[in-house]
Amino acid sequence: MIRRFTSHFAVVGFLVFAFLGFAQNGMAADSAALRADLPDELLDATYDYYQFQDLTQREAEALFGSAIAGVYCNDRGVLEILAPDGLATAREWLAWRAERGDKEAGSVLLGFNTKLHEKVKSTAKMNLRSFLDRHIAKFDRQGTDLGSRYIVKVPTFKSGDALPPESEVRENKSYTASTKDYYYIYDDFEGDVWSMWSRSDNTGGQYTWGVRSCDSYWGSYSADAPRGGSQGAFLGCSAPYPGSVETYMSFQACENVPASWKAFLELRAALSIDMDGDDEFRVHFKDSQGDLWGWNFWGTTSGWWEIVFNLRQWYGIGDLGENYCNRLYLGFASDSLNGSGIGARVDDLYVYWGDTVGSYECSIIADPDSGTSPLTVSFRAATDMYSPDFRWRFGDGATSEERDPVHVFTAAGTYRVELGTHDYSSCYASTTINVTQGTCTYTLSPSSASFNAAGGSGNFSVSASSGCGWTASSTKPWITINSGASGSGNGTVSYSVSENTSTSQRTGTIQAAGKTFNITQAGAVSCSYSISPTSRSFTADTGTGSVSVTSPAGCAWTATSNKPWLSITAGSSGQGSGTVNYRVAENTSTSARTGTLTIAGKTFTVSQDGAAAPPPGDGEFTYFAVGVIHSGGAAGSNWRSTLVLRNRGDQEADVTLVYLGSKGERVTRAATIPARGMGDWDDTVPTLFGVGGNSSGIVQIESDQALQASVRTYNITANGTFGQMLPGVSTSDSVVFGTSGILSPVQRTDAFRTNIGAINTGATACTVRVTFVSAAGQ
Repeated sequence: MIRRFTSHFAVVGFLVFAFLGFAQNGMAADSAALRADLPDELLDATYDYYQFQDLTQREAEALFGSAIAGVYCNDRGVLEILAPDGLATAREWLAWRAERGDKEAGSVLLGFNTKLHEKVKSTAKMNLRSFLDRHIAKFDRQGTDLGSRYIVKVPTFKSGDALPPESEVRENKSYTASTKDYYYIYDDFEGDVWSMWSRSDNTGGQYTWGVRSCDSYWGSYSADAPRGGSQGAFLGCSAPYPGSVETYMSFQACENVPASWKAFLELRAALSIDMDGDDEFRVHFKDSQGDLWGWNFWGTTSGWWEIVFNLRQWYGIGDLGENYCNRLYLGFASDSLNGSGIGARVDDLYVYWGDTVGSYECSIIADPDSGTSPLTVSFRAATDMYSPDFRWRFGDGATSEERDPVHVFTAAGTYRVELGTHDYSSCYASTTINVTQGTCTYTLSPSSASFNAAGGSGNFSVSASSGCGWTASSTKPWITINSGASGSGNGTVSYSVSENTSTSQRTGTIQAAGKTFNITQAGAVSCSYSISPTSRSFTADTGTGSVSVTSPAGCAWTATSNKPWLSITAGSSGQGSGTVNYRVAENTSTSARTGTLTIAGKTFTVSQDGAAAPPPGDGEFTYFAVGVIHSGGAAGSNWRSTLVLRNRGDQEADVTLVYLGSKGERVTRAATIPARGMGDWDDTVPTLFGVGGNSSGIVQIESDQALQASVRTYNITANGTFGQMLPGVSTSDSVVFGTSGILSPVQRTDAFRTNIGAINTGATACTVRVTFVSAAGQ
């Protein structure tokens, strides 16, 4: 089977993936052993280090193509590589595949040109020695914190003298190039392939490379190591490979390749290598001294993977495209432990070359390619291809579709400028523009601010050229930077000023971008307060008033009352001078009372007269009903009173009743008693006078007709009695000055007590002397 392709781009790199299981007696990969015999100048050479994340298989294949060494973790999609070419070969391979109708490669290339930066986790500069020590040695073939599946790729050197002897030797394959579309070495491993491939092994021909129908990338067969030879031919497709095997197959071809052509190797590989030791798959080319240079890798892949090498940049031996004859070695080696995998399989192998000088050749000319910011660069697309839709990406987020654009780089940095057309598969080129920082100038707006003693917050803007960095810091502890402590280019600084408790003004600054922002804050006001008036008197009726407060502006104050009957109606708080309004409730008690307002720390006193007691005997007939009560008592008793009035006359009686409680209560009610009729009020205190809670007192009765009054006081509990009847007392029955009255009987027993009460019906205070006389006259 013959396949021909037109080659317009070099394809550079190498791709291997693996499923790595946990091993029971695994040996750690020793980085010192991995780099054994490599020259110091290669170990100490510095390359670009990249770490990518969230990569698809095709993305990782392309990026691994640019790697001189690397490791890929399948479970996390994490790739770490050391690349000598700025990832250019990865893009060129995708472009070459896209040009030949590979839509997936074109899609991946478009993603590289637009969103690859989003998957770059970190970058650095690193030499090969450090990369092997830090990033390869830690992979001990038993899994990592990044997952249990990974593949390691390392450069290697092997002396030609150390190769096993060749058991089957084939002569050189010579070609005459009659066309620019050509492959240099090709094998699809279908049918008899050993007419072109030489084989060698260390098992005396028991285990060698063989063509088997176990698996294939294309067609029915693939080359399988080590399922050839007298013993390997009996291994089943899934049988483990034996230990202590080193087997190679090699192909030599000779051709005069023009220096302008690009050449590369491409093959498909499926690997299933046990992780219990130092088992490896190897790809080598022989140099002019007969030694082998190339790469070793280990791992277990799932399915087939595309592997690509740039033969114009072959590590260790230079440009293979310039050699007339080249020999390719594919090898597999196992340690002394029996493996649990199948080893390595290879299918559809090509070594291509081609003329890349033509309508698909494009490059970038930049003038200048370095300088200080802001840097103006003129670009030109160097190509003989006519296209109306050139696509430029300048590396700073800006784009252009002009053929020869001019772009200004405002900030310092290293910018990768890319040129392409259509989907970037027919033309792609890149170059680097280095911009260093130019002279930076800064301005602040505004440049100062003032605050009162309470403090506050504010902000100011910093104007600077793009890429010019700056910082902002406070020179005083009472000035705090809230945001914008650092920046680049234009920015904003936000700050806050704390309260100034001192009476003195203070000043401070914020140093930003080498400029000074000045802050002035007023001192705290010394507050003093006075009120006018400081007191007022009221009658028993409801009243209102106001108090003036005098204080400096900004001085806060509050007003509160210490009595429920004295309330603030307006001005409970304020600043500076103001007014407090208040209200005085009616005083129903006969006693005078005093209350205060506390205003701005000062005391305002309110005095109110008590309610006047009605003069006794104002009506034609005056009586006093005593022992009126609504209250609990001793031993669980609960006392109530019923007031009864009987009209003794022949005309209707108009009656005024005033309840005088022991707690200062004074409540007036009016009633009408029909001629010869009666009025009674059960539980008199709450039902007639509306007095709640426990209360006791007397009822003063004024009538225009003669009445009989009595009070029945009783205990309403389950064991209570009907009660005691107390007759109303007429003023005509009063004990006047100089006379005595007798109360009989007065006693104290286990069941009864006698209470004595006195009512002063006069307008002035009096003294009552009570004398107790026993039954014996003592």
